[in-house]
Amino acid sequence: MHDFKAVMDDLALVDIKPDSGWFTWVNNRSGGGLVKERIDRFLSSVSLVENFPFIATKVVRQTQSDHDAILLDLWGRRPRDYPNDHRLGDTEYRDKIERVRSVLGHWQRQKYGRMKSEIRRLEKNIDRLIDSSSRGDSVKNLKESRKRLDFLYAREERYWAQRSRSKWLREGDRNTRYFHAKATGRLKNNFIEKLKDMDGNWVTNHKAISQVAKNYFLRLFRSNGQRVDIQEVGYIQACVTRETNEWLIRDYMENEVLQAIKQMDPNKAPSIDGLSGNFFKHHWEIVGRDTINFCLDVLNGDKNISNLNETIIILIPKIRDPYELTNFRPISLCRFVYKIIAKVYANRLKVVLPSCINQNQSAFVPGRMIHDNILIAHELLHYLQSSKNGPNKGFVVKLDMSKAYDRVEWNFIETIMLKMGFDRKWIDKIMNCVRSVKYMVKCNNILSDIIIPERGLRQGDPLSPYLFLFCLEAFSRMLLQAQDNNILRGIRASINGLRINHLFFADDALLFVRNKRNDVEMLVRLLNSFSNISGQEINREKSTVLFSPYTPSTNRNEFGDLLGMTVVENLNSYLGLPIPIGKKKIVAFKDINNRLSCRINSWTKRLLSFGGKEVFIKVVLQSIPTYALSIFLAPNGVIEDIQAKLSKMWWAGKDKGRFWSMLPWKTLCKPKGIGGLGIRDVRLFNLALLGRHLWRLITNTNSLCFKVLSSKYFPDGNIFKAKKVDKASFTWSSIAAAVEALKDGFGWQVGNGDMINIWADNWGMEGLNGYVIREEGLNPNETSVKDLWLEDRKSWNVNKVYKVFGPDWGEKICNVPIGDEGQGDKMIWFHNPHGCFTTKSAYSWLLLKEMGHGPHRIFWKALWKLDTLPKIRVFSWRVGHEILPTNVKIASIRHGFAKGCQGCGAEAETLLHALRDCPTSRKVLLLGGWSESMFSKNYDHCIDWLEETMRVLDRKAMADLMVLLWNCWNNRNNFIFRGKEEEATIIWERASTLSEDFRICNMLKAPLFSSNSEITKWKKPPKGFVKVNFDATVGINSTRYGIIVRDDDGFVLGGGGGFIARRLSVHEDECVAFEKSIQLANLLNILGDVIFETDHAGLVNKWRNSATDITIVGARIKNCIAAVKSFNSADLIWTNRACNKVADLICTHMCSEEKTCLFEMDYPKEIHHAVISDVT
Repeated sequence: MHDFKAVMDDLALVDIKPDSGWFTWVNNRSGGGLVKERIDRFLSSVSLVENFPFIATKVVRQTQSDHDAILLDLWGRRPRDYPNDHRLGDTEYRDKIERVRSVLGHWQRQKYGRMKSEIRRLEKNIDRLIDSSSRGDSVKNLKESRKRLDFLYAREERYWAQRSRSKWLREGDRNTRYFHAKATGRLKNNFIEKLKDMDGNWVTNHKAISQVAKNYFLRLFRSNGQRVDIQEVGYIQACVTRETNEWLIRDYMENEVLQAIKQMDPNKAPSIDGLSGNFFKHHWEIVGRDTINFCLDVLNGDKNISNLNETIIILIPKIRDPYELTNFRPISLCRFVYKIIAKVYANRLKVVLPSCINQNQSAFVPGRMIHDNILIAHELLHYLQSSKNGPNKGFVVKLDMSKAYDRVEWNFIETIMLKMGFDRKWIDKIMNCVRSVKYMVKCNNILSDIIIPERGLRQGDPLSPYLFLFCLEAFSRMLLQAQDNNILRGIRASINGLRINHLFFADDALLFVRNKRNDVEMLVRLLNSFSNISGQEINREKSTVLFSPYTPSTNRNEFGDLLGMTVVENLNSYLGLPIPIGKKKIVAFKDINNRLSCRINSWTKRLLSFGGKEVFIKVVLQSIPTYALSIFLAPNGVIEDIQAKLSKMWWAGKDKGRFWSMLPWKTLCKPKGIGGLGIRDVRLFNLALLGRHLWRLITNTNSLCFKVLSSKYFPDGNIFKAKKVDKASFTWSSIAAAVEALKDGFGWQVGNGDMINIWADNWGMEGLNGYVIREEGLNPNETSVKDLWLEDRKSWNVNKVYKVFGPDWGEKICNVPIGDEGQGDKMIWFHNPHGCFTTKSAYSWLLLKEMGHGPHRIFWKALWKLDTLPKIRVFSWRVGHEILPTNVKIASIRHGFAKGCQGCGAEAETLLHALRDCPTSRKVLLLGGWSESMFSKNYDHCIDWLEETMRVLDRKAMADLMVLLWNCWNNRNNFIFRGKEEEATIIWERASTLSEDFRICNMLKAPLFSSNSEITKWKKPPKGFVKVNFDATVGINSTRYGIIVRDDDGFVLGGGGGFIARRLSVHEDECVAFEKSIQLANLLNILGDVIFETDHAGLVNKWRNSATDITIVGARIKNCIAAVKSFNSADLIWTNRACNKVADLICTHMCSEEKTCLFEMDYPKEIHHAVISDVT
């Protein structure tokens, strides 16, 4: 039997244990001679269990034989068959959901259950057709079979992609094996073979395991019975205003439901109804209206959510071999419809959180980040670890809360919200979502009976993270109240810094305590009090205490015993990163190399296509160090190690061993448009990530992180002029390195000019500072930007500017926009049109600075637009760089290697010869329709030939050519390494089929370069709408604008134009024209639906992203958004210049400094022809 089990393990087979009966044979002897054996059993592959998740077997007892039969039921026991009917008052919407579930379940079994057998049948049929000697219709049948097989492959890939729910791989050739392995591996991990029950006994029967899990959660969700009155939480202050409550409880609108749906991941695992977000996404035109109406009915109080609040708990292992339920992470699978409703509530609630949750908590509060806690914690730990002040410093406690979400008492949360001032109606809505839940635990595809909880928050419910904040806020207020009473004062990072006694990020808690017995005793009382009223359980065995180095051992032992926690020499990590960091900075990155190696050496890489390998590097491997790189500046050795592993993965597909790096690493890091692969340069990306802290310290001056860091490193608030500090923390040293690298990209945007010193500051644009002032224009008394303005303070004094800065800089400065009156100077990031710092723009800027500017070939941009498989595009990139291993290429690094072509005997096998000039390749190209002229011209490099060809081919033809070349290269390799060479016709047919199949599946037939076949005539607005077209043009010292207003029949309602006697920037002039067009529409008494149309795409982009735009133009756009509220509805859209010709005519030919125009109904003759042309 041992050998039999070994075979089962080798073949990865699963023994499907029967639900009823066990032994299948009995010898029917009496007394001691009775023998029973289980000699029959069903063995299954893991994939079969995945395809039929409810598969079951049972023993069928026989009346005439001693050998019983066993029965296999593929469909097994469905989830809807669990005992004790849980359905409560089915609604019409729920009935529809249930009927859809039933029908789709049958459809899934019919379609996907038979998919593999049909794929196998087609594969055998193709083999038969290929091997058959008959002619006739075999070619036609072969093509039809291949098309059908390709369709099934695509469907199988989508199926397994959803089952695996793998996010990082979005493209490739056929990733079915990858997704299948991912899903199967997930099934193996989630399969529970045995568990220990409460008494420590092993349980192996599936039903018994399910019962153990159910009993565990019954106990976990049982309330402690503690009732909390509002008087007991006096430390909570009212923070919700009447206006906030009115906003929270106002009626919900359809756009809020749609916004919530867009924010949700459609690939998340479905709940008991089996309907994931993808179902709603792809069939929205059918289910959308009913879903929106149902959600609004629940949100506005007309329907009860309890009918759709059943939740399945699944158990995800936290360790490799879990043996008890504490080793599992429970995840709640809620119905998608419930999650929509909860998400709408959460979207309103999170807006209020900044005023309710103090700054010591950073999780899930808008405007706060996990990095804030990490930076503060490192500063405080750095202070504790330093030698100053010796034993009087203090210690840090790292709390471990056991099953924090699951133990939250509902009454406690409700009381906290009441004390904060939330309206009773709002609280009832939220608590109804919490209290109406009913659980079922799913173990090994068996659903338990219903569990009615008395406490706990679900991990998987959009509301839970925000509600948990209220739980911890009580503890936070307790600690702050003690601090105000001069107990538990905490510690500070600098002499003038804030004292901090706690940092919370969800259930990750750090407490900072002075080395005083009174403080420790108070902390113990607060911990006990908080545990009693909230339901939280502090796991004192896992909680740890770290003292400052010179704390006496008597204090360590005394305080450790009082707390009942373990005293340690190192906290190891906080929020996933090591803390504290000592002299050896490399410890912060010690596990990154291991994780990279594990990923690279895992089996997944062997399942990827070549295009998938590119995605694997960019999305998976490069994401591994990102979190650490966003906090710490990696040492050069670490960066070199990371880049070496990525390079080995690309060139060799493995982590160890020799490999041929055909291009420098810097070439791979170049953008795709200039010959690289777009793989990130780790060093520059590290600096760009750290730049986010620099930006937050510039813009979030009220944050706790700013207060802690500025008090120690830049007391005057200017991070660009930080003082030098001996033995600064590693985190601050990292930020300081980013400041030095990025400082030239930041500067002042001109507002009122009060804060900008033209001698000392960067302002206006990159490179504009005191270094560019000319000596002959030097005037020490003129230090402010406003000294360069005319008396009206709205325009530049051109003569003075040119005198001080010279003609080159003077012209640029006079184009710098000046803010409106009352708009202050503001620090911005120059390299983003919206003025905000982004990692992407910073990395691009750093990369451009390092590479420099220069001419680039069109081939690089064009090849990535080819509509073909990713591996073909990567092949084309390798051809462009001539890094395919031809004999000439190999001979360049291997002395004595023969350069000749083994196919035709040519003296040198260059890449151009192998792909174009070798007889077989030439025949293939000629069969593909390429003329002899393609071969007549000589080129030094293959890229020259391809670039010349690209100039005369469209996208489809160029893609077909690269597919042909790829097949020619494969044929060459087969001949050299396998001795097999195919005929040119076969190579051409295979390439044609590959191209055709790809286009059928992807429907990509656009030309390589756009033909610009867009609309060239003005389009009438929808019925009942008014369209306002506007345009602007900039002269030498003035700006002109033109506006035309027309109804849905093209009838002119009015228009006008004018000028401004100063030169504006490109964005600014269009914004002025927009403002004038709104004013004109109001003047014409238009109140209905209005569409504003411009040919300036940048203005439309700023309109769409106005919330994040901090530039002067962005401020004016916000004013425009406020102004258009006078209309019933308004939008700004883009059109091409040909459709905006009337407005252009008005501003260019009718307006000057001496002439403006304004007309209503009738319009000037100068634009008559253009108006008539637009509507005829």
